[in-house]
Amino acid sequence: MSTGCPVTCAAGEQVCHVPATCDTCSGYSYCSSYSCPVYCSNDEVMCHDATTMTDSCHPKSAGCPITCSTGEHVCTTPPSCETCDGYNWCSSHPCPVYCAAHEVMCHDPMTMTDSCHNKTAGCPVTCPAGDHVCHSPPPCENCDGYNWCSSYACPVYCAADEVMLPAAQSHVQQVNRCAMFQRRAILAVATATARPTAAPSIAAVTK
Repeated sequence: MSTGCPVTCAAGEQVCHVPATCDTCSGYSYCSSYSCPVYCSNDEVMCHDATTMTDSCHPKSAGCPITCSTGEHVCTTPPSCETCDGYNWCSSHPCPVYCAAHEVMCHDPMTMTDSCHNKTAGCPVTCPAGDHVCHSPPPCENCDGYNWCSSYACPVYCAADEVMLPAAQSHVQQVNRCAMFQRRAILAVATATARPTAAPSIAAVTK
C-alpha cells in the first residue's frame, strides 16, 4: 500500500491526501484552496459528530464512538465478518453479549451467564471428578471445536489440517498421533507407495 506521490502546493493552498482504498491501491495527494475533506482508509469507518458537525476516521473493528446519557451503558457489537464494522449504542439495560466472527457464544447454566470463546477452542466444560475433558478440533475452517466429558480415555481427533498416524507399537500401549503435513507431501507419499516396483531386466537376470 502506497501513500502516493508528494505534491507542492501554492501559498495559501491546502495539501490534501486521499489514502489507499485497497491493499494493492495507492493513495494520492492534491492541492486545494478549501479545507481538505476527511478521507478514511479501507480499514477505517467515517464517523460524524452531530454536536461539532465534524467527521473523523476510526478503526472499522471498533466502530464509531458514542456518548451515552448518565446511567446508560455503552454497548458494542463486534464485526460479524472480516471486513464488517463494529457498532456501538446506548442502552438503559446491561449490555447483552455479542461474540466476534472468530468466537462462539457459550452459556454457563450454573451462573446463567454467556461468554465468548475462540471457535477453535470451543466452549469450556467442567467434568466430574475422575472424568476426562476431551476435545474435538474443528473439522473445517469455519467450524467450532467441541469439548465433552468422558469416563474413558479421550480418543484422538485430528484437525482439518492434520493426518492421523498409525498407532505406535509399544509393549505398554498403542497411541495414535496427529501430525501436520502439507497436502502435496501427503500426495507424494501416497504416489510413492502406490507406484509398482519395476521388474528386473532379462540382462540383469542372466548375469
